[in-house]
Amino acid sequence: MYTYECNTIRVIDGNTVDAVIDLGFNVTIRQRIKLYGINVEDIRSVDNDKKKVNSLKKGIPYIKNKNLRDFKYFKHKKNQVSSDYKILKNCDAILICLPTPLKNLKPDMSYVFKCASKIRKIIKPFQILILESTVYPGATYEVLKMVKNKKLQIGKNFFVGYSPERENPGDEKFSYKKTPKVISGATKTCELLIKKIYSPIVKKLVIAKNIHDAELSKLLENMYRAVNIGLVNELKIICDKLKIDIFIRNNILFKKKRLQVFLYNIHSLGMHDVAF
Repeated sequence: MYTYECNTIRVIDGNTVDAVIDLGFNVTIRQRIKLYGINVEDIRSVDNDKKKVNSLKKGIPYIKNKNLRDFKYFKHKKNQVSSDYKILKNCDAILICLPTPLKNLKPDMSYVFKCASKIRKIIKPFQILILESTVYPGATYEVLKMVKNKKLQIGKNFFVGYSPERENPGDEKFSYKKTPKVISGATKTCELLIKKIYSPIVKKLVIAKNIHDAELSKLLENMYRAVNIGLVNELKIICDKLKIDIFIRNNILFKKKRLQVFLYNIHSLGMHDVAF
Protein backbone atom coordinates (compact mmCIF):
# COMPACT_ATOMS: atom_id res chain seq x y z
CA MET A 1 0.00 0.00 0.00
CA TYR A 2 2.83 2.38 0.77
CA THR A 3 4.31 1.96 -2.71
CA TYR A 4 0.94 2.75 -4.27
CA GLU A 5 0.57 5.95 -2.25
CA CYS A 6 4.11 6.98 -3.05
CA ASN A 7 3.59 6.52 -6.79
CA THR A 8 0.28 8.37 -6.69
CA ILE A 9 1.89 11.37 -5.00
CA ARG A 10 4.68 11.38 -7.56
CA VAL A 11 2.19 11.51 -10.41
CA ILE A 12 0.09 14.24 -8.79
CA ASP A 13 3.17 16.37 -8.20
CA GLY A 14 4.29 15.88 -11.82
CA ASN A 15 7.53 14.22 -10.79
CA THR A 16 7.00 11.15 -12.92
CA VAL A 17 9.30 9.28 -15.27
CA ASP A 18 7.42 9.34 -18.57
CA ALA A 19 7.91 7.19 -21.67
CA VAL A 20 6.48 7.50 -25.18
CA ILE A 21 6.64 4.63 -27.66
CA ASP A 22 6.82 5.77 -31.30
CA LEU A 23 8.26 9.16 -32.15
CA GLY A 24 5.58 10.18 -34.66
CA PHE A 25 3.46 13.29 -34.11
CA ASN A 26 3.54 12.47 -30.41
CA VAL A 27 7.05 13.88 -30.13
CA THR A 28 5.02 17.03 -29.43
CA ILE A 29 3.83 15.54 -26.13
CA ARG A 30 7.33 15.81 -24.72
CA GLN A 31 7.72 19.34 -26.03
CA ARG A 32 4.46 20.40 -24.35
CA ILE A 33 5.72 19.01 -21.05
CA LYS A 34 8.83 21.14 -21.50
CA LEU A 35 6.94 24.26 -22.60
CA TYR A 36 4.56 24.14 -19.65
CA GLY A 37 7.49 23.94 -17.24
CA ILE A 38 6.33 20.75 -15.59
CA ASN A 39 8.86 19.26 -13.20
CA VAL A 40 9.36 15.95 -14.97
CA GLU A 41 12.29 13.92 -13.78
CA ASP A 42 12.80 11.93 -16.93
CA ILE A 43 11.27 11.51 -20.40
CA ARG A 44 12.25 8.50 -22.48
CA SER A 45 11.23 7.45 -25.96
CA VAL A 46 11.39 4.27 -27.99
CA ASP A 47 10.98 3.91 -31.74
CA ASN A 48 11.96 1.16 -34.18
CA ASP A 49 12.93 3.79 -36.75
CA LYS A 50 16.59 4.43 -36.01
CA LYS A 51 16.61 7.42 -38.39
CA LYS A 52 14.13 9.20 -36.13
CA VAL A 53 16.13 8.26 -33.07
CA ASN A 54 19.39 9.55 -34.55
CA SER A 55 17.68 12.72 -35.77
CA LEU A 56 16.45 13.60 -32.28
CA LYS A 57 19.83 12.81 -30.77
CA LYS A 58 21.20 15.52 -33.05
CA GLY A 59 18.47 17.93 -31.95
CA ILE A 60 16.78 17.86 -35.34
CA PRO A 61 12.96 17.42 -35.26
CA TYR A 62 11.63 15.49 -38.26
CA ILE A 63 8.13 17.00 -37.98
CA LYS A 64 7.24 20.49 -39.18
CA ASN A 65 5.78 22.08 -36.09
CA LYS A 66 6.49 25.56 -34.76
CA ASN A 67 6.62 24.22 -31.19
CA LEU A 68 9.46 21.87 -32.16
CA ARG A 69 11.85 24.42 -33.64
CA ASP A 70 14.00 24.49 -30.53
CA PHE A 71 13.43 20.92 -29.41
CA LYS A 72 16.85 19.85 -28.09
CA TYR A 73 15.77 17.61 -25.23
CA PHE A 74 17.24 14.38 -26.60
CA LYS A 75 20.35 16.12 -27.90
CA HIS A 76 21.29 16.70 -24.28
CA LYS A 77 19.92 13.33 -23.08
CA LYS A 78 20.89 10.92 -25.84
CA ASN A 79 20.61 7.85 -23.62
CA GLN A 80 16.89 8.48 -23.16
CA VAL A 81 15.85 7.85 -26.76
CA SER A 82 16.41 4.41 -28.24
CA SER A 83 15.02 1.44 -30.16
CA ASP A 84 15.56 -0.75 -27.10
CA TYR A 85 12.56 -1.24 -24.79
CA LYS A 86 14.83 -1.85 -21.82
CA ILE A 87 15.09 1.90 -21.23
CA LEU A 88 11.42 1.84 -20.15
CA LYS A 89 11.99 -0.39 -17.11
CA ASN A 90 12.05 2.46 -14.60
CA CYS A 91 9.26 4.51 -16.19
CA ASP A 92 6.12 5.26 -14.18
CA ALA A 93 3.93 6.05 -17.19
CA ILE A 94 4.17 4.47 -20.64
CA LEU A 95 2.27 6.00 -23.58
CA ILE A 96 1.82 3.90 -26.74
CA CYS A 97 1.46 6.15 -29.81
CA LEU A 98 1.87 3.74 -32.72
CA PRO A 99 0.37 3.79 -36.25
CA THR A 100 -2.65 1.67 -37.16
CA PRO A 101 -2.97 1.96 -40.96
CA LEU A 102 -5.30 -0.04 -43.17
CA LYS A 103 -3.90 -3.19 -44.78
CA ASN A 104 -6.08 -5.03 -47.30
CA LEU A 105 -9.02 -2.90 -46.08
CA LYS A 106 -8.49 -4.09 -42.49
CA PRO A 107 -6.86 -2.26 -39.57
CA ASP A 108 -3.23 -3.25 -39.18
CA MET A 109 -2.70 -3.64 -35.44
CA SER A 110 0.68 -5.37 -35.84
CA TYR A 111 2.68 -2.35 -34.62
CA VAL A 112 0.62 -2.10 -31.44
CA PHE A 113 0.57 -5.84 -30.74
CA LYS A 114 4.31 -6.25 -31.34
CA CYS A 115 4.85 -3.38 -28.95
CA ALA A 116 2.65 -5.07 -26.34
CA SER A 117 4.66 -8.27 -26.55
CA LYS A 118 7.87 -6.31 -25.95
CA ILE A 119 6.38 -4.32 -23.08
CA ARG A 120 5.37 -7.57 -21.37
CA LYS A 121 9.08 -8.37 -20.92
CA ILE A 122 9.79 -5.17 -18.98
CA ILE A 123 6.46 -4.27 -17.35
CA LYS A 124 6.32 -4.16 -13.56
CA PRO A 125 3.83 -3.28 -10.79
CA PHE A 126 2.83 0.36 -10.19
CA GLN A 127 3.27 1.43 -13.80
CA ILE A 128 0.66 3.30 -15.84
CA LEU A 129 0.00 2.14 -19.41
CA ILE A 130 -1.90 4.45 -21.79
CA LEU A 131 -2.78 3.64 -25.40
CA GLU A 132 -3.08 6.68 -27.71
CA SER A 133 -3.27 4.95 -31.10
CA THR A 134 -6.43 4.97 -33.19
CA VAL A 135 -8.05 1.60 -32.50
CA TYR A 136 -11.40 -0.19 -32.55
CA PRO A 137 -13.47 -0.57 -29.34
CA GLY A 138 -11.98 -3.35 -27.26
CA ALA A 139 -8.43 -3.03 -28.57
CA THR A 140 -7.06 -1.54 -25.34
CA TYR A 141 -8.18 -4.62 -23.43
CA GLU A 142 -6.58 -6.85 -26.08
CA VAL A 143 -3.32 -5.03 -25.47
CA LEU A 144 -3.86 -5.43 -21.73
CA LYS A 145 -4.22 -9.22 -22.09
CA MET A 146 -0.92 -9.36 -23.95
CA VAL A 147 0.90 -7.26 -21.36
CA LYS A 148 -0.61 -8.43 -18.08
CA ASN A 149 0.98 -11.04 -15.84
CA LYS A 150 0.01 -12.62 -12.49
CA LYS A 151 1.74 -9.89 -10.49
CA LEU A 152 -0.38 -7.12 -11.98
CA GLN A 153 -3.80 -6.23 -10.56
CA ILE A 154 -5.69 -3.62 -12.56
CA GLY A 155 -6.57 -0.58 -10.47
CA LYS A 156 -4.53 -1.76 -7.49
CA ASN A 157 -0.90 -2.04 -8.58
CA PHE A 158 -1.21 -1.54 -12.35
CA PHE A 159 -3.11 1.21 -14.15
CA VAL A 160 -4.46 1.19 -17.71
CA GLY A 161 -6.32 3.65 -19.89
CA TYR A 162 -6.99 5.00 -23.36
CA SER A 163 -6.57 8.59 -24.52
CA PRO A 164 -6.57 9.14 -28.30
CA GLU A 165 -3.96 11.51 -29.69
CA ARG A 166 -5.30 14.87 -30.90
CA GLU A 167 -2.94 16.21 -33.55
CA ASN A 168 -3.98 18.22 -36.59
CA PRO A 169 -1.22 18.22 -39.26
CA GLY A 170 -1.09 21.42 -41.30
CA ASP A 171 -2.90 23.51 -38.73
CA GLU A 172 -0.32 25.83 -37.16
CA LYS A 173 -2.93 27.21 -34.75
CA PHE A 174 -3.62 23.80 -33.21
CA SER A 175 -3.08 23.80 -29.49
CA TYR A 176 -4.15 21.82 -26.44
CA LYS A 177 -4.88 25.20 -24.84
CA LYS A 178 -8.13 25.16 -26.81
CA THR A 179 -8.46 21.54 -27.99
CA PRO A 180 -10.08 19.09 -25.54
CA LYS A 181 -8.54 15.65 -24.98
CA VAL A 182 -10.53 12.51 -24.22
CA ILE A 183 -9.26 10.28 -21.41
CA SER A 184 -10.50 7.01 -19.92
CA GLY A 185 -9.41 4.44 -17.37
CA ALA A 186 -10.06 0.77 -16.70
CA THR A 187 -11.03 1.71 -13.12
CA LYS A 188 -11.69 4.94 -11.21
CA THR A 189 -8.16 4.83 -9.80
CA CYS A 190 -6.75 4.42 -13.30
CA GLU A 191 -8.87 7.35 -14.47
CA LEU A 192 -7.62 9.54 -11.62
CA LEU A 193 -3.95 8.86 -12.34
CA ILE A 194 -4.36 9.36 -16.09
CA LYS A 195 -6.12 12.66 -15.43
CA LYS A 196 -3.16 13.77 -13.30
CA ILE A 197 -0.77 12.97 -16.15
CA TYR A 198 -2.56 14.99 -18.83
CA SER A 199 -4.11 17.85 -16.85
CA PRO A 200 -0.90 19.97 -16.71
CA ILE A 201 -0.58 20.06 -20.52
CA VAL A 202 -4.24 20.05 -21.63
CA LYS A 203 -6.65 22.86 -20.76
CA LYS A 204 -9.80 20.73 -20.97
CA LEU A 205 -10.07 16.99 -20.38
CA VAL A 206 -13.17 15.06 -21.37
CA ILE A 207 -13.56 11.96 -19.23
CA ALA A 208 -15.24 9.10 -21.08
CA LYS A 209 -17.60 6.78 -19.23
CA ASN A 210 -15.39 3.83 -20.16
CA ILE A 211 -12.52 2.83 -22.43
CA HIS A 212 -14.81 1.54 -25.20
CA ASP A 213 -16.53 4.93 -25.45
CA ALA A 214 -13.16 6.70 -25.69
CA GLU A 215 -11.98 4.33 -28.44
CA LEU A 216 -15.17 4.89 -30.43
CA SER A 217 -14.91 8.67 -30.08
CA LYS A 218 -11.62 8.63 -31.98
CA LEU A 219 -13.14 6.55 -34.80
CA LEU A 220 -16.02 9.00 -35.12
CA GLU A 221 -13.61 11.92 -35.27
CA ASN A 222 -11.58 10.23 -38.02
CA MET A 223 -14.69 9.28 -39.98
CA TYR A 224 -15.83 12.91 -39.93
CA ARG A 225 -12.42 14.06 -41.08
CA ALA A 226 -12.10 11.44 -43.85
CA VAL A 227 -15.56 12.07 -45.29
CA ASN A 228 -15.09 15.85 -45.43
CA ILE A 229 -11.55 15.78 -46.82
CA GLY A 230 -12.78 13.34 -49.49
CA LEU A 231 -15.64 15.73 -50.27
CA VAL A 232 -13.25 18.67 -50.73
CA ASN A 233 -11.06 16.53 -53.00
CA GLU A 234 -14.10 15.79 -55.18
CA LEU A 235 -14.92 19.50 -55.20
CA LYS A 236 -11.41 20.24 -56.46
CA ILE A 237 -11.93 17.89 -59.42
CA ILE A 238 -15.14 19.73 -60.29
CA CYS A 239 -13.39 23.10 -59.90
CA ASP A 240 -10.59 21.98 -62.23
CA LYS A 241 -13.15 21.13 -64.94
CA LEU A 242 -14.84 24.48 -64.41
CA LYS A 243 -11.40 26.15 -64.56
CA ILE A 244 -11.84 27.53 -61.07
CA ASP A 245 -8.78 27.67 -58.83
CA ILE A 246 -9.98 26.37 -55.47
CA PHE A 247 -6.86 27.69 -53.79
CA ILE A 248 -7.84 31.26 -54.71
CA ARG A 249 -11.50 30.78 -53.94
CA ASN A 250 -10.64 29.25 -50.59
CA ASN A 251 -10.00 32.72 -49.22
CA ILE A 252 -13.78 32.92 -49.03
CA LEU A 253 -14.08 29.37 -47.71
CA PHE A 254 -11.58 30.07 -44.98
CA LYS A 255 -14.10 32.35 -43.32
CA LYS A 256 -15.88 29.12 -42.40
CA LYS A 257 -13.66 27.79 -39.64
CA ARG A 258 -15.03 24.27 -39.88
CA LEU A 259 -13.79 24.05 -43.49
CA GLN A 260 -10.24 25.15 -42.73
CA VAL A 261 -8.94 21.76 -41.61
CA PHE A 262 -10.18 20.06 -44.79
CA LEU A 263 -8.61 22.67 -47.06
CA TYR A 264 -5.32 22.29 -45.17
CA ASN A 265 -5.38 18.58 -46.05
CA ILE A 266 -6.91 18.73 -49.52
CA HIS A 267 -4.24 16.51 -51.11
CA SER A 268 -4.54 13.62 -48.68
CA LEU A 269 -6.48 12.17 -45.79
CA GLY A 270 -3.80 13.33 -43.40
CA MET A 271 -2.23 10.87 -40.96
CA HIS A 272 -2.10 7.09 -41.35
CA ASP A 273 -4.91 6.48 -38.88
CA VAL A 274 -7.56 8.62 -40.61
CA ALA A 275 -8.39 5.76 -42.97
CA PHE A 276 -8.69 3.32 -40.05
